[in-house]
Amino acid sequence: MALINACLGLHEARYPGMDRDWAEAAAYHPGFLPSPQHQPSGLLRLDYAIPREAAHLLALAEAEFERRQQAYVGVRDPFVWPRVAAEMRRDMRMDALAIVAAPAASKAPTLPTGGDPIFSAIQAHADARAAFSETVNPQDRAWVQQNGGDTSDEAMAPAHAAYDAAGKAEKQAWAALFGVRPTTLSGVLAMIRHAQQYAPINDGLIDGPALEEVFGAIADSLSGVMATAAVPNRLATDILDGWASWGATLSDAWTKPNFDRETERRNSLLDAAHALPATPEAIIPKALACAWMEWVAVDRPGQPRDAYGFADQITFDLHAAVMARAAKQAGR
Repeated sequence: MALINACLGLHEARYPGMDRDWAEAAAYHPGFLPSPQHQPSGLLRLDYAIPREAAHLLALAEAEFERRQQAYVGVRDPFVWPRVAAEMRRDMRMDALAIVAAPAASKAPTLPTGGDPIFSAIQAHADARAAFSETVNPQDRAWVQQNGGDTSDEAMAPAHAAYDAAGKAEKQAWAALFGVRPTTLSGVLAMIRHAQQYAPINDGLIDGPALEEVFGAIADSLSGVMATAAVPNRLATDILDGWASWGATLSDAWTKPNFDRETERRNSLLDAAHALPATPEAIIPKALACAWMEWVAVDRPGQPRDAYGFADQITFDLHAAVMARAAKQAGR
């Protein structure tokens, strides 16, 4: 288990030896594949091995595509080759292979920034991760040799330096991510999804957050967002209760002390709604506050609904619904 964690924690391929049984070696290293598949020279982590294999298969498919294309050069019917080409691309899955083989940097997600700082932190780590992925192959001697490059220490030194620098930047962005507290539930969910993807890989990094720290940051973030969201939710309920209580004082049995008390309560609730920040969580209490103020302005005791204008009929219905809610709760 320690060996597996070490492999997952280090951002590099492991090369146990050329005489290894690669299927057996891969079985002892979850998350790694022998690479390249047609003639393995080492174990490579899945997120690096799969694009490399896709690129190899795509190169073979493109070679076959070009070979077949030459056979149709003299065909007079201009519609034959486009049809054959489309069938070949489909049968050899060339478009899918091209997507999988694309550089990691081109696949880095672009997240909304909004007002939640966690999205910027997630994007920063995604960018750092993509930049690090770009440095993996150039520092891999087997890859360089396979592609006809110079594998001397002097020639490989810049690639190793770039790899180390990118790895350090990615580690710093990963650690910084969990020092940022999301301010929205969507931010917490984005944080969880990002951690789900990268936490198993990054667990064990020297000076990086351990898994328990990652989970702790997520728990703290969720707790904070839920506590913040609870304020508007409670205020919405208080406004509905206050509106119903104020509405009850407008009946024939009302007394001025009761009306004054409920009016003061109403003003306090409206002030609380006004003080809420302009966030999605505050939409409901702010909308209820606006509707309540509108009803106070347009209410004509005893006037039927049809006598109100279109917008005022909506506030009439809201008032009726608020009072019906209170009556239903009282009858429980």
